[in-house]
Amino acid sequence: MSTAGLRSSHFIVPESLYSGPRSLVTPSANGFDCTSRLEIAHSFHFVDDIFNQENPELAQKYKSYERCLAVVDHNVYDLHHTKISSYFKYHCISATLHRACVSEDTKDIDSMLGFCDQMTRFGLSRREPLLVVGGGLITDVAGLACAMYRRSTRYIRVPTTLVGLIDASVSNRVAVNWQGMKNRLGSYHEPLATFVDHTFLRTVPRAEVRNGIAELIKIFSTTHSEMYSLLERHGEMLIKTEFGLNDHPSKAVVQAAHKIIEQGIFSVLEVEIPNARETDLDRVMAFGHTWSPNLELAADPKLLHGHAISVDMAFSASLAFLLGLLTRESHARMIAHFSLLGLSLDHPAFTLDLLKEATQATTLTRNGLLRAPVPTGDLGTHTILANVEWKDLVRAWKLHKAYLQDLPRKGLGIEATVDVREKAAVHPTTDIEIVAEDPGMSRSSSENSVSDEGETGKSEVVYQSRGFGWYDDVATSTESNKMENKTPDIKIEPQEMEMEEEVEYQARGFGWYGD
Repeated sequence: MSTAGLRSSHFIVPESLYSGPRSLVTPSANGFDCTSRLEIAHSFHFVDDIFNQENPELAQKYKSYERCLAVVDHNVYDLHHTKISSYFKYHCISATLHRACVSEDTKDIDSMLGFCDQMTRFGLSRREPLLVVGGGLITDVAGLACAMYRRSTRYIRVPTTLVGLIDASVSNRVAVNWQGMKNRLGSYHEPLATFVDHTFLRTVPRAEVRNGIAELIKIFSTTHSEMYSLLERHGEMLIKTEFGLNDHPSKAVVQAAHKIIEQGIFSVLEVEIPNARETDLDRVMAFGHTWSPNLELAADPKLLHGHAISVDMAFSASLAFLLGLLTRESHARMIAHFSLLGLSLDHPAFTLDLLKEATQATTLTRNGLLRAPVPTGDLGTHTILANVEWKDLVRAWKLHKAYLQDLPRKGLGIEATVDVREKAAVHPTTDIEIVAEDPGMSRSSSENSVSDEGETGKSEVVYQSRGFGWYDDVATSTESNKMENKTPDIKIEPQEMEMEEEVEYQARGFGWYGD
């Protein structure tokens, strides 16, 4: 043992206390330097009709525990709880389904703690995964609960909305709102696995499909020109047919739906997995999220997330054009695409005061720089603006507002606010326990600390099921399960457009591009 690491008369340490493939502890001038590298493995599985009894993939994750605690979004629960219950019973797994309500107003610490209460009440063991079924709101809040509970509890996601499929459940970021600030409290917490089942979109309202398409525009307009063109070509029909699942869509629309969702997920993973802890704050996937966090919550009623980021993206495109980074044709094309789909290009709450406030807030979040992603060239590429002078932001805001005056709805979106969502029914949240066929299958939580050998890893995308199996009917068999443990639900709970100066331009519409 070397004595070169002598620190005091009381003890002697070696040059290297420990060195392994992922960790290193070495003496420094006045202490120790520690380095740890943790391999984080998780998987994405494409499985149509995930709760079809003939699909064992999800059940296999719970076989060793012989039970499952599932928190299920209230809308999904009301439509599918019988099918979910029957699925676990068929696979001899005792399951407890918790009907959960989370809105943008209740995406908060109290809701997060409510999920922690559920895990405690159930007696979830240290390595046992919680199942989270729902859209981005519930996966965000339940994901943070899992990050906090025992410092790290495993979970499995089954996203059921378009935003969930291609954004919230692709990200490793989980968060809640706090003191009027969007996603201010959060963590990084990867799930054990994510099961992507497109068939849930069959019952998603069109307003929510439109809401989710904004995230796809975000992805493809900055990273993939071919896929952006495909989305542009089929976007209207994807909304009208709930992504090729209803109203007898053409084969081209069905194929486009598959390709767009799969490539959208892959495009996000491709840039986000290498930067899983945001060591690089210059992130293309922050496109649309520079000013929208403030706008989304400032609007009254609050904007749907997709519409808030659409305003941000449209303004960013106008800024990019103003700075000579985006061609005239590409700017007009992008604005027209948002308008055609009914996505918001503007909102009365998007004022100069909000622009300033949001710029300052984002600059703090991004460590002193604005780091605003904007599309470039002919779309499908991007650059990151480290900072933008305030006078250029003001000029872009004025020109953007002026250009939208002759567009349909003057740039306002269709069904753009959270009040389009049905209010959750006011009745107790219900835990339903589904007991496996064999009574011997049940066991106490203390017996559930079992290993999980054979788990899929290393962030691979597994394409397990394809094709027109989307159209299998959803089962609606009668439920005959025991009801118990009733607990309270998590409760759900325009200003004038400012034009401070007259903006000079040659003509409305495309004349905006004049000198």
